Amino acid sequence: MRTNAPSSPKQAKQRTFGHQSPAPSAPGSSEAREEILAYVAIRDLLLHDAEVTTTPGSVRRAAMANEFVETCLQPSRTPYEAQYLHRLDAARERERCSEVRASIAALRQKLQSR
Repeated sequence: MRTNAPSSPKQAKQRTFGHQSPAPSAPGSSEAREEILAYVAIRDLLLHDAEVTTTPGSVRRAAMANEFVETCLQPSRTPYEAQYLHRLDAARERERCSEVRASIAALRQKLQSR
């Protein structure tokens, strides 16, 4: 289990927003960036919930949130180029999505062994 998991939405938001690079200067990207980071914070909270209370439902919610975040991190296409995370931030979050996928797989294994 993660030991640095947020215990509240405010802590998750602070932790998620606190480690990001400066926002790109493209028009409109600030709002999109904040929205994507909010989804990342929600995913982290749902993962924490699944780690604390491992039920099929909590694991499923964490997996769905992680899949949604992965979708948000895909490269943007016309006319949505301004609605993205900076390339380095997106790469770091994609790596985090891989870690979360591994954690979810371990939680599913834990559920099956019960």
